[in-house]
Amino acid sequence: MKNKLEEYVIVASVKDPASINIANSLIDQFSFDKTGDYFEENSIYTHNNIKLIYSNKDLLYLNYLDHLFNPRAYIFLSHHRSEKSIPCLTAHFPGLFTTNVAYGGLPEQLSITYPSLFKKYIINLWGLRNEIVGYQVTVEPMHHGPTNLTKPVLFIEIGSTETQWVDKRAGKIVAKSLWTTLQDTSSIEKVGIGFGGPHYSTKFTDILVNSEYSLGAIAPKYSLGSINRNTINNMISRCLEPVKYALVDWKGLGKEKKRILKLIEERELKILRV
Repeated sequence: MKNKLEEYVIVASVKDPASINIANSLIDQFSFDKTGDYFEENSIYTHNNIKLIYSNKDLLYLNYLDHLFNPRAYIFLSHHRSEKSIPCLTAHFPGLFTTNVAYGGLPEQLSITYPSLFKKYIINLWGLRNEIVGYQVTVEPMHHGPTNLTKPVLFIEIGSTETQWVDKRAGKIVAKSLWTTLQDTSSIEKVGIGFGGPHYSTKFTDILVNSEYSLGAIAPKYSLGSINRNTINNMISRCLEPVKYALVDWKGLGKEKKRILKLIEERELKILRV
């Protein structure tokens, strides 16, 4: 099945209602057609060299796709769950800052990131937020798997309960935002990595929407104790685009501020306070 470079491979899971919701909306709105090929006994769809596949497994553990596909990037369609059950539309790169692999991935491994794709998706989603009143648009830091794919992986999600996962309005907005994003292959020049702040960062969301900067790996405040030189090297090297900046939530570094700033300075990244 693996052949020439595909622009993108969009990945849905038959086990995930939000995933199915978004995938169905992509097919309905943008005329994806069956190719006659199958992945895990599920039909593969395509449109304009973009493939849409369905897996029978949980998205967090799909670490073997490189054997079959060769995309510019993978887009995983997923549900999002939170304790507060706030309706939201989110996006993030997978990655583990610790050795905890309870939710897929390999210990202390970060996925490859694609900051321009991330930024453009959030901008497009933000631009449609008035069509999905009641939902927050927010970015998340790296967490869970898969982490070992050789191409960038971006999770786009609907949260945070089953009511939202199957909301066709949300599925339509996410699908429309994604499709618009995938038509634009331009690159953002100013690329950074992020440090500090809460899991749902209004500051980093604002950076993506309203500034000239894009972001790859983001390490939240609760993960900073696990950050070391090797982590920062990986945050930089596992980015598809050259990283020249470190965007820092200055009030969101806690007791790790001095140590993290020193590690950033060692890599001669330009520090920007947010």
